[in-house]
Amino acid sequence: MLNYIWLLLIVLGIASALYIDLSDLSSNKYHNNESFTLTLEFPSPVLKDTDAIYEGVAVIRAKDYNSLYGDSLERDFNVPVILTV
Repeated sequence: MLNYIWLLLIVLGIASALYIDLSDLSSNKYHNNESFTLTLEFPSPVLKDTDAIYEGVAVIRAKDYNSLYGDSLERDFNVPVILTV
């Protein structure tokens, strides 16, 4: 009897996961394959012919983010990045 309960729980778990995944895919909840502008800013010029590590900032403008996701952010995203050439 306990095996049937476990089997039912596994089937319910798989069914709910499939339902949620198909729902996300059909509504394009995460905006897959849609482009937006990302600006990389570095304090010094990046030279692609030399081996170096550059620390900078990735900037996503609030205007671009709001138009893509329909949100109302007021400030830009600034995320630290490390670029290895």
